[in-house]
Amino acid sequence: MSVEEVEFVRFIGRPAGPSDKSQTGRTTAIEGSDALGVSHDADVLCVSNTYGLLFAASARGFQWARTRALEACWVKGEPFEPAFSQVELARGAGALATLAVNCAQELLGAFSSGGAEGEAVVRVFAMASFASSAAPPPAPMATHTLALTAGAQLRAARWSPTAPRAVLALDSSGAAHIFELPAEGRSAAVEPTLRLAEPPAACASWSADGLLLLLGTGGGAVRVVGADRGETIAELEPPLSELHAEEAAVVSVEPIGATFLLVDYALGDGTANALVWKVPGTGTARDWGTSSPAAPSHDLGSIAPPGRFSASDGTDWDAARMRRLHVASLPEWRMLIVAANDSESVCTAGSRSKAGASYARWQMRDESFAPVIPMLESGGEQFAVGMALDLTASAPVPLVAGEEPLPPSPIVWLLTTHGSLCAWCVLHTKAPVDGEGGVRYALLREPQPLPSPPTGLMCSATPLSAAPLSSAAGAAAGAPLS
Repeated sequence: MSVEEVEFVRFIGRPAGPSDKSQTGRTTAIEGSDALGVSHDADVLCVSNTYGLLFAASARGFQWARTRALEACWVKGEPFEPAFSQVELARGAGALATLAVNCAQELLGAFSSGGAEGEAVVRVFAMASFASSAAPPPAPMATHTLALTAGAQLRAARWSPTAPRAVLALDSSGAAHIFELPAEGRSAAVEPTLRLAEPPAACASWSADGLLLLLGTGGGAVRVVGADRGETIAELEPPLSELHAEEAAVVSVEPIGATFLLVDYALGDGTANALVWKVPGTGTARDWGTSSPAAPSHDLGSIAPPGRFSASDGTDWDAARMRRLHVASLPEWRMLIVAANDSESVCTAGSRSKAGASYARWQMRDESFAPVIPMLESGGEQFAVGMALDLTASAPVPLVAGEEPLPPSPIVWLLTTHGSLCAWCVLHTKAPVDGEGGVRYALLREPQPLPSPPTGLMCSATPLSAAPLSSAAGAAAGAPLS
């Protein structure tokens, strides 16, 4: 396992008040109490950096806020709750499994299991409908029913990184499905254009260019499959000798840009181990088919150690089926931030090399600057059900009262099983900055005005076999920075 001690990265919470003299601040922006009611492997927090909006699951649906409004609360020390507006979802469908914005930044999808087994429901909202927080709240422009395996429930859904209407869904039987949502803004029952049932998948994601699927199996292999026809192109076998294990199951596979894959393995002894694999060539189907990597590039060890989880409803915890990583990637900083749904740790990994050729676990030299999911005020535990990066900050960060503030910085938002919303500013003293004196990190951006509400087509129609929308869109597939 490769671990490096670093002093140039810090995670800073908001000062608790004018008299707060700490350097680490307060982590919790909104204190939760009751369980959200989502599954423990849900992913229900997302940010649109294009338009400066944050969306998070709530007990009755989801809530949303402008990132600049949240930043103002941070700087002024005001409560965050008034910045949010609530959207209540109609009863009848299951709990939210995924809340995500599509690659074109036109649509928000609220994905859940359907009212009947064997189907999922996606409520599709036009991003333009969030232009105002005034009543009435936004309503979905369409509600689609997605056909899953008979008797199965939805586990996870992901928009394609390059095709605005394509969705990859994984159900509880282990079958992966691709759906093309209708372009018109009307509700429909949608059949999959591709269904992959055997062998069952424990996790599923898109490749960076959206042309391949990455399917992790309970047997420890990662299958690389064509998203168009479903043909198996390559298979990464579990490196049991490097994992020092007799058995392993892939529980998470995440692209790191177009160059690497982060693969998390649940081991037979109840522990977990994350490895980084180098993608062959440029990651095309041809590259995978002719030069699959023989061994992982970097061993990150137990990047978010499991072991303290106990399901609140008394159900058994099946790590090989339910453990999930939430990954926020900062490609410009060659840095990953990782949380798991069965650990209180939030871990950091990165590469000091400009070529990004060597990833290692980054351990804060001063542990007080390391992010940790806090306990509830009642003393109970809570775990991650979503993580997202806000890259729209514009105001200096107040660190210690009476001292010079720090430059505007990316903010990591994390939502917990009990509705707590945690936030950290991420400081990187070696990262490039814009302006004299390092007044702004170069990766930050200015939110755009929201578009006008759609009048006809839901969104542009880009087929799965098409080229990526742009190089930036492709690179963002493993890095939810859009």
